Amino acid sequence: MSLRVANLAQHNFTLNRALDTQSRLQDLQAQIATGRKSLTYAGISADASQLVSLEGQLTRMQQYQEGNILVDQRLSRMDAAISTIFDSMLALRSLLQQELNAPSTGNVPLADEAQNHLDTVVSQLNLKVNGRVLFAGSKTTTQPVQTPPPDPSVFGVPEANYYDGDAVELTARIAEDREVRYGVTADRLAFQEAIGALQAAIEGDNTDDPVLVDAALGLTVNAIDALPEIRSEIGAVQLSIAGQNKRHEDFLVFTENVVSNIENVDVPSAVLRLASEETLLEASYLTLVRVGNLTLADFLR
Repeated sequence: MSLRVANLAQHNFTLNRALDTQSRLQDLQAQIATGRKSLTYAGISADASQLVSLEGQLTRMQQYQEGNILVDQRLSRMDAAISTIFDSMLALRSLLQQELNAPSTGNVPLADEAQNHLDTVVSQLNLKVNGRVLFAGSKTTTQPVQTPPPDPSVFGVPEANYYDGDAVELTARIAEDREVRYGVTADRLAFQEAIGALQAAIEGDNTDDPVLVDAALGLTVNAIDALPEIRSEIGAVQLSIAGQNKRHEDFLVFTENVVSNIENVDVPSAVLRLASEETLLEASYLTLVRVGNLTLADFLR
């Protein structure tokens, strides 16, 4: 190829067009290979600020979701523990009724059975999840119920002398602008009544004291009435968390779609553009060859 004054300008113009086409071709090949419009923010400069903001929001929403799932898991374990305690109270009520209705038969192993249920109640209130106790308020590493729990000052009267936790009610931020209070402490009256009923049943059976056995039955009935209310409290918080996580999920789906539209390339369209750019590049090369062969006479014709 020989360049002359006659064809230099045309050659440079065509060469620049070819280089531009080649650059676009390389970009399209990279987009098709990666599925992304660009591997750097500079390649999507017009949308870079919005993309950074959306990615930050996505990260925060995911963190809230993960935190909410952990809180919900704790609440579910607490609910299961209270359900187990409730079952122990139902069993104790049956034993106490048998003892009071037929005290002379001596066939009711009240003290032994009550001790087994007391061990169950204490173990449930001392439950740990991932090394974190659930019923001690903010003392998440402190066993809330002493083992064995000390005798009450007066048998048949509920008290929380067994409790080593605190009275702090836990909170969780489940969204940017929303907190919920959650958790139950082992010194709640229902638990005092459950433990007090079991201790009174053991003492009443060991001392053949029907008054204590009757007091144990009264505490048992109170606990049976109160425990479902605590479970309802837990369920209400779980519903709040589930509703908030649904809103987080809706936001995540919407935002991820926006981010995808900014970041990702439409591969079928990119393939079509690639074919068009390849054709254009081939035409530019042919034009360069022809321009290089032009003479002044050809140019002036």
